[in-house]
Amino acid sequence: MGKKKLLALFACALLAATMVLAGCSSGPSVADEGAADVAGTYLCESVYMDGEEASGYSDKLILEENGKGVCVYEDEEFDLRWELNGTAIAWSDESGDKFKGTVDFENGTISGVYSIDFAEGEHGELDYVFKKVQ
Repeated sequence: MGKKKLLALFACALLAATMVLAGCSSGPSVADEGAADVAGTYLCESVYMDGEEASGYSDKLILEENGKGVCVYEDEEFDLRWELNGTAIAWSDESGDKFKGTVDFENGTISGVYSIDFAEGEHGELDYVFKKVQ
């Protein structure tokens, strides 16, 4: 194989590798337009489990524009990674629990279902409404 062909092949391989790496991201996809509007601190407005309202929850949610955040659940902090697609929001926290819901930009709320594995080995789905305070 000639040097020109080898150099061309190497250039193509390098270009392909660059494109693959550029397509990979270190975090979730966050829509630039909505990320700034969603970022902030939210307090738990209501929680329902199995159709029954759960009382005494003081959970807090902190979302940063970069797709990172923290959920404070029963006084324990869990780092999370969130993504936004239009009004659909989803996140996974460090313990593997997942949230899928909807952002209401006009009212400053996030509502959806948090699928949680409890310490006792039980699984639960909590219907949350978070209200933005900052």
